[in-house]
Amino acid sequence: MKKLLLIVIACLSAFMSIPSYADEADDTMGGYTVEGIPNAHQVDPNAGYFDLSEEPGEKDQLKVKLINNSDQEKSLKVTVTNGNTNSNGLVDYTGESKDHSSLKTPLTSILKATQETVTVPKHSEVETTLELSMPKEKFDGIILGGIVISDGTESNKKSDGMSMGNIYNYTLGVVIRNDAKTDVYKNVSVELESIETKLDYGKKVVQVNFLNPNPYILGEATVEGKILDEESGKVLQEQAKENVVIAPNSVYPFQFDWQKEEIKPGNYVFEGVVKTKDQEWKFSHKFSIEEETAKELNEKTAFKVHIPNWLKMTSIVLFVLMISFTIWAVIKKKKG
Repeated sequence: MKKLLLIVIACLSAFMSIPSYADEADDTMGGYTVEGIPNAHQVDPNAGYFDLSEEPGEKDQLKVKLINNSDQEKSLKVTVTNGNTNSNGLVDYTGESKDHSSLKTPLTSILKATQETVTVPKHSEVETTLELSMPKEKFDGIILGGIVISDGTESNKKSDGMSMGNIYNYTLGVVIRNDAKTDVYKNVSVELESIETKLDYGKKVVQVNFLNPNPYILGEATVEGKILDEESGKVLQEQAKENVVIAPNSVYPFQFDWQKEEIKPGNYVFEGVVKTKDQEWKFSHKFSIEEETAKELNEKTAFKVHIPNWLKMTSIVLFVLMISFTIWAVIKKKKG
């Protein structure tokens, strides 16, 4: 019996002595800031972004001050992006979203950086300029986008040569209109453009694409929806988002995350509503998920059931104890 206990203790010691590691994160701050330099065409002088009223065909310059507070030289990238809408219901200036075909004059077509990369010495300031060329014809509503400043300095790479990416970004919003009295926010209409089943960052989602086809920001809105099995009428998923804003001529991807549940092929119905303080739009739309699509998404999803290490260890310990007790009981019975 003593030998058996020694074996059990040895097994437990071996399992308990397995080391665990955690990745170390670089906690270094960005070390720089940006400021928009006041423009003569600014509509709201208190706005923290460029809010400009410009005449058709006019030429202008937007100036940005880049301030390097760090002890090393910085190479800062200057990028112009268009305003789109992300799945959180926020205006997105990352430039990662595809522009909608209804966007006739994107900001990227009329505003250009004179320097794509600006070198800023340590503890100093540098001014950079962007050239604005207004469309010759007058337009309704606004043109929305951003000036994104990102750190492209070589020191943003780890010692093993792997890039950490542009972690520290600053975005200055840009709103351009022909008339200072033109509304920036206006709730005109919303359309249900399409429903698609896809993988989004490894998640299985059914995505309802709501289009704001107008040259104004829509919001703040509450978006509610549910997905039903067409045959049984059973509600399979429900979702609601508050304080949603949709950029001009852009799509809001309203998503239903299937999580660990498998997506099944079949016929479904989406029912939903978009509500603002002065408007309400109701939608009902049938859609299908093909067997091949469902199979592909279920196989490729990144969702995995994570079992904590402590639970694994507990299971191992209990298993060893159970085996040990069984052996001890058998030996005792034979001796008796």
